[in-house]
Amino acid sequence: MIKVVRLNGEVLYLNYLQILYLESIPETKIKLVNGDFFIVKDSVESVIAQVNRLIGNILMFRDKEADEGKLSHFREV
Repeated sequence: MIKVVRLNGEVLYLNYLQILYLESIPETKIKLVNGDFFIVKDSVESVIAQVNRLIGNILMFRDKEADEGKLSHFREV
């Protein structure tokens, strides 16, 4: 999940897999695959940075688990 702040100060946590696109209008508009959209204070760059950090953390966790042999039941494709 990524954390963004609406223009009224309300905090939202969004599933990054549901983001269809980001638009700078100059606020940031986040459109989700279900058609919903949110206007937030966060910049497009900060939203992208959050997604990149999250994906990086997931990959780092996967690599750590693989190094420790905890993912031995998964095969490389």
